Amino acid sequence: LQDNEFVTLDWKDNSADIIVGYTTTADELIVVTSQGEMRVFDPSNDFELSYSITLWESVPEFIRVYEDDLPVEIIKDQRNGHIFVTDEINNLLLEVSLSSTPQVVAHQLSYKPGEIAWLGSKKADVNHK
Repeated sequence: LQDNEFVTLDWKDNSADIIVGYTTTADELIVVTSQGEMRVFDPSNDFELSYSITLWESVPEFIRVYEDDLPVEIIKDQRNGHIFVTDEINNLLLEVSLSSTPQVVAHQLSYKPGEIAWLGSKKADVNHK
């Protein structure tokens, strides 16, 4: 929103790039692109690009890409800030750490990941009395 009018977010590196997954948090807009990158934008700074990290060396060929049914699910761990991305083609759950040295760790699954949700607490220790 700029001068009470919506403005287009320029998130593409090229015209062939499409969104295969996205999510929002209180502090970020997180987008996964068909080029295999995860891009994190800061809404408090006019959606400036905060991070860009390559998730796959060889990007899976996602078959279904529809506005209301995207093939990639994304969730952020509220405790440590890690971002989890599903890869249903390769049965992977990618864990992305955006620390000073960003890294991607692939967790192999024995099943195809579906929808994911964060069910934990923000606190490391919760007293369940």
